[in-house]
Amino acid sequence: MSAEDQTAPETQKIEHDATVDKLEINLQGLNILEKTDLAAELETVKDRLEAIEKEERIGADPEKVALEELQKSTEELISIRKQLSEKQAELDALDESDNDRSDVSAEVERLKKEVDEKEHHWNATKEVWRREFGPIVDSNSSLSTGINAANQHDIKRLQEQIASLQKQLDEVSLRRKQMVADAEEQHRRLVEQDDSIDDNKNEE
Repeated sequence: MSAEDQTAPETQKIEHDATVDKLEINLQGLNILEKTDLAAELETVKDRLEAIEKEERIGADPEKVALEELQKSTEELISIRKQLSEKQAELDALDESDNDRSDVSAEVERLKKEVDEKEHHWNATKEVWRREFGPIVDSNSSLSTGINAANQHDIKRLQEQIASLQKQLDEVSLRRKQMVADAEEQHRRLVEQDDSIDDNKNEE
């Protein structure tokens, strides 16, 4: 075995650890969502949209588009979380021997994945709004971003930012799942190796 082959596993471990650190940092923002009052968030968005309608402020269209997207994302997340909660309660109430338990359990897992996807999208949408319009909270603000042509450009840019952030969050989620799968596969191989060693000892 060459020196390069001998050092490869250690190098891979260092790279793997660095990847884990990056993923943990990126996922810290997602953990905040667990403590977020979505109902209050939704009311804030609706209030801001209502204020924009009353302002008739030139240049408000990009913020309105971002808020409407955030409102939609928040409503969808609240709805799917409610479905998951109800289905989980149904599963918890079933006896271990109940024939329906397998189907209900599968539905719970499906809803969990959908909740995860909706949370990723909500985070991306909220981040775009916060970064672009978070400071604008005064309904009497005189800020103007230009005429309709400029507004349309800003709207398109916001939509692109939402899509970009969503893609980044999806990539983090996929890489995290792949790391878990790799760890499980490594554990399975180790178990098989241990079983093989035990079998050889028994034969001797």
